Amino acid sequence: MGARGGAQKVPYTTPEPPEYPTAIDIVNRRTVGALIADTVTPNSYEAAVVKETLLSLQAYQAILEHENNSLRYALGRKQRDYETPINALDVQTNRDNHLRALLLSLRTIRHATDQRMENEREIEEEKRNQLRTKELKAEAKLIAEEQARMKREERVKEKERKKKEKAAKAAQVIKDCEARNALKAIQTS
Repeated sequence: MGARGGAQKVPYTTPEPPEYPTAIDIVNRRTVGALIADTVTPNSYEAAVVKETLLSLQAYQAILEHENNSLRYALGRKQRDYETPINALDVQTNRDNHLRALLLSLRTIRHATDQRMENEREIEEEKRNQLRTKELKAEAKLIAEEQARMKREERVKEKERKKKEKAAKAAQVIKDCEARNALKAIQTS
């Protein structure tokens, strides 16, 4: 009993796993025969039973591997995309007559198929037109931005030109003023 008065825990150790014989990498009649000859007398009945059992298991394993490979291949193939619906052919029929089975002529089916192809072509054409419109809008936007930039540059140049003209005009006014003042000074003296 421990200090607390309860049962003590006994440390539990995991037993060592038993040692199994190593697996044979290549299983064929020769390796199975050599394995049997090493363990049992080769000509006994038990040896024959073990040998046939091992060979049948090997054959069964080969068959299962082949089936697994076939199944993996079948799963790996492209399957139908369930996101895209499969639309039935739009056949013009009498909608009131939905209780009986309909036998459709080849001409009707061909017409419905052609109609579907035409609809798909129109949808593709519409998508292409939308894409083309989008590209044209982007191009027009770039052209408009370029024109706006050019107008800005022209406005800046015009502003600088007017500023220079104004400065030149002011300099001319000052020069004329000084010339008049000098002329007045000469006339008064």
